[in-house]
Amino acid sequence: MNALMKFTVILLLFVTFNDCFGQTAKEYFDRGKAKTNLKDYQGAIEDFTRLLEIDPRSETAYFNRANAKSDIEDYKGAIADYNKALSINPVNEYALYNRATSKKILSDFSGAIADYTDVLAINPKNEDAYYNRGFSKFSLQDYKGAIADFTVALSINPKDAEAYFYRGNSKRASVDLSGAIEDYSKAINLAPKEAEIYLNRGYTKSLFKDDAGAVTDFTMVINLRPGYIAAYNNRGNSRALLNDYTGAISDFTKAIEINPKLTDA
Repeated sequence: MNALMKFTVILLLFVTFNDCFGQTAKEYFDRGKAKTNLKDYQGAIEDFTRLLEIDPRSETAYFNRANAKSDIEDYKGAIADYNKALSINPVNEYALYNRATSKKILSDFSGAIADYTDVLAINPKNEDAYYNRGFSKFSLQDYKGAIADFTVALSINPKDAEAYFYRGNSKRASVDLSGAIEDYSKAINLAPKEAEIYLNRGYTKSLFKDDAGAVTDFTMVINLRPGYIAAYNNRGNSRALLNDYTGAISDFTKAIEINPKLTDA
């Protein structure tokens, strides 16, 4: 669900240099920082690399080069640089968090969970770490653990629609359908134009045998995203269960018009 997916990457550009390396190291850093701000990530990587040739123990250079590599989707390279930064400073919360995020993007959810846990040992109030650890647990089908993490994230920030959405997904996967519907409803109150939330609430209502409620939600999805095939398909199924066969045929026909190769309609 791209519209709701939260991948926060902390871009902390800090600088500390030993006096013995003089002005040159600072100039490479400053130029690398400027290139980062201009989204010239490859140029920034080159400048931070030059800085590391001058000062191979620069936590700053490794951290910022890792961020630039992440920006060009070189997540393996980013992780290698975060590892270097953390070998110099093992309690760098930001390097741990960003490494966890890179691992999550690469579907190394166990590794991400370990890093987010280390972040929370340093900063127990980091809402994003709870949210992302919950998402990683959800991805590993640890729904109970995911619900626990999303719940803590929501205790820190009760207005996080994404946390309600994914806690709802976790509850649905745990067959707590009423709890899932409640969380989707809270997410909708906070993000009323997110079609994906209505789709999931509608699907959950259909599992709950509330087909009329499901039709209402699928209709809202179609209003927000008129070409959304899944909404037409699911609304057609719910209408059929309500004996509205004319409406069902209309929805299945629309789904086929959008994608003539559709096999589910």
